[in-house]
Amino acid sequence: MKKAMSIKNRLISAVLVLVMTFTSLIGTTFAWFTDTVSSVGNTIESGTLKVDLLHKDGDEWISLKENEDHLVFDYKKWEPGFTLVETLKVQNLGSLALKYKLSIEVEAGTAKLGKNGENLADVIDVWVYYGETTATGYGDITAANSGWVKKGTLTEVFGKPGEFMSGNLLPTGNVSNDANVGVGNQIVNVALHMQESAGNEYQKLSVGNIYVNLVATQLTSESDSFGSDYDNGAEFPTFSGSYIASAPVELDNENKVVNDVMLLSDDGTVGAIVPAGTLLKPGTTKVTLNVTTLDKSESNVVASENQNLNAIDVHVAEVAEGNTTPIIVTIEQLLAPGLNMGNYDLYHVEGGATVAMSHVADAADLDVHNEFTYDPATGDVKVAMASFSEVVTLVDTENAWEGKRDYSWYTGAVATVDGDTVTEYVIANADQLAALSAIVGGMDGQTQDSFAGKTIKLIADI
Repeated sequence: MKKAMSIKNRLISAVLVLVMTFTSLIGTTFAWFTDTVSSVGNTIESGTLKVDLLHKDGDEWISLKENEDHLVFDYKKWEPGFTLVETLKVQNLGSLALKYKLSIEVEAGTAKLGKNGENLADVIDVWVYYGETTATGYGDITAANSGWVKKGTLTEVFGKPGEFMSGNLLPTGNVSNDANVGVGNQIVNVALHMQESAGNEYQKLSVGNIYVNLVATQLTSESDSFGSDYDNGAEFPTFSGSYIASAPVELDNENKVVNDVMLLSDDGTVGAIVPAGTLLKPGTTKVTLNVTTLDKSESNVVASENQNLNAIDVHVAEVAEGNTTPIIVTIEQLLAPGLNMGNYDLYHVEGGATVAMSHVADAADLDVHNEFTYDPATGDVKVAMASFSEVVTLVDTENAWEGKRDYSWYTGAVATVDGDTVTEYVIANADQLAALSAIVGGMDGQTQDSFAGKTIKLIADI
């Protein structure tokens, strides 16, 4: 019995010890096996894409980025057989691989043409060579397997600015295993040669103001977690494409155009009507339409938030300063289709002054300087200008209706549907839809029209 009591007492004591032990652990932290590793100094930093173009002037390399007024082509005594060779260097100044394009372009309207439309650029051949060259004469350039490549005449080079010269460059310090990919810099040579067959009619002419343009973007080289092709779609900045069209013209004794003259740009997107009565410069035998799409506005027009800006230089060089007869210019798809009247503005920039152009509903009403029409179905714009320079468009990308009504569509166009002749009206935006409501309701001074038996076609998402 005593032994049994002793066992019982010991069990009770053990339980009390466990209770006290658990009680003492309340509010404390258990200890576990642990270890730590730290990676200090991690960085997320963007690379730099930076390029420069240098011109070799004697024994010195001149940076065109730092010296924008430096001239690459500067010779004023061209004659048949003359050859000019200039050496340039494209330099990768950043930390990223890049691809580049080099172009030679002309400022629209600056060429001095002959009395019969002769253009000096038509008789100057252009050759290019990548790398160092030891050519001592034009014969070395034209020799078979010389490495020089003929790009055509200057006129042809001007017309295809994105196809002149191009290359790939890794940053300085890298190693290239591809013969088509340079490291740090690449030397390129441009040779201009006046054809021996150019006759006296090319004397006293000028190619105009030409400029060298270099653009660059990402090259597929660096790799991310999935490979090196993430920047396959990298696009070059837009070249300022230029195109020129000309047509003969007849003048009266006052230097005014006798009959209407039609002009169309080389790419077919811009047309002009030089009407009878337009005052031209004395001695003019041809009129020339020069069109250049600009990378940015050269005026003081600036896009604000939610606006897109487009600038285009439209120039008829032969128009006299005192001309007051408007020339009608059609620019295809200058604006997006389906815009409201409150969503766009057009400006004409002339002599440093920026003038807001006035909108008229019908092209037949274009009889005042600085007026325009807009076709919401196509985006085409017609402008009337007595003299020429930059045309700038500002478009509100939010496309909100601003309470205006556009009645330009309400002209009763005739169409044939399933063999039946019907009247079809096309509604392209909210301004025109608001005008439809006003006509149906007889509001805004409109004669009420129920449109019975007529077709109304909605072509825009309003």
